[in-house]
Amino acid sequence: AKGYYLDPLLARFVSGPATAFARFLSDGIDRSVIDGAVNGIGAVTREGGRGLRRLQTGLVRNYALANPKSAVPKNSHTISFSSHSVADSGL
Repeated sequence: AKGYYLDPLLARFVSGPATAFARFLSDGIDRSVIDGAVNGIGAVTREGGRGLRRLQTGLVRNYALANPKSAVPKNSHTISFSSHSVADSGL
């Protein structure tokens, strides 16, 4: 009527090696590897934001001077309808 003593055997297994393995995963792997990676990504993001904050002045002239392409006017009146010329079309 004791169920082949399976309940005490499973309880001993769960409270012994399985609990020790779970504690190892929680303390060893989760805290050092997972939390370390998350904290490292957060630190890199925070420091990158601090560096970019210096570039953001709010003055349009600073942005225009920082981008060399913006200082050169573009040919906005040139419109290209096709990449083929009339000579290529066989006419």
